[in-house]
Amino acid sequence: MRRKPKSALWAGARSGGSGSSGPDVTAPVVITFSPVDNATSVALDATLTATMSETVVLGATGIITLKKTSDDSTIDFWDVALDEGSGVGQVEVLTSTALTMHLSASLTDSIEYYVIWDAGVVEDLSANPIAAQASTTYWSFTAADTTAPILSNALGVKKTDTTASVQVDTDTPEGDAFWYVSSSITAPSEVDHLAGTGAVLAGSLPVTTIDTYSADPISPLVAGTGYYVHWRHRDAAMNVSAPETSPLWTQYASGNPKLDFSAAENSQYLTILAA
Repeated sequence: MRRKPKSALWAGARSGGSGSSGPDVTAPVVITFSPVDNATSVALDATLTATMSETVVLGATGIITLKKTSDDSTIDFWDVALDEGSGVGQVEVLTSTALTMHLSASLTDSIEYYVIWDAGVVEDLSANPIAAQASTTYWSFTAADTTAPILSNALGVKKTDTTASVQVDTDTPEGDAFWYVSSSITAPSEVDHLAGTGAVLAGSLPVTTIDTYSADPISPLVAGTGYYVHWRHRDAAMNVSAPETSPLWTQYASGNPKLDFSAAENSQYLTILAA
């Protein structure tokens, strides 16, 4: 539904009257943003709101544009003459002062954006238009990091009858990697894993690069017993990876390391010894 003509709304303000101090010639300005300027960790489904200094209505023409900071590409836009409403991809004024933009699609994880608009996308009740906004830094924000690390190549290798080495590869250069040794192939819950609850042995390592991380040695383990190591990686944004579980390995039955296991185990063992 389109708006009624604004002339009736503005007539009293324009004509003045008894006791009038003159026409209103002050244009509306923004007093707050949501998300705030320079915000980080903005929800991917955020609604964008610019609250004005006075009562406003959508203007007759003009475009509001959401752009990606890195390359100035247009991510979303709202034509105030055509897109009025409260649905996906629409724009409206709420509570008389809040210019509100509803996204057409979710923001992208960890990307910085900025908002610009044409002059007159909103006007006050005296038909004073808001000024154009073309700066890349006037209203910018960064979407939340919601991508969890990915782990691969979890291994556990016996070294003596009671010690072993455990390792994993990660694709994320930050946070902490948590290892959890168990006799079960079933990974523990995330809560138990990070706390080490129920583990035979457990610990964590700081992560600073994309690399292989290892705890070497770990002990005590029981001679002749089989184990698995489960890994999880929690990044700086507190995203936690899915568990990565090693193949089963069995500790030596004696105190003397021997290369008496499979070719694959032999290769893993020699690799760790050489590290």
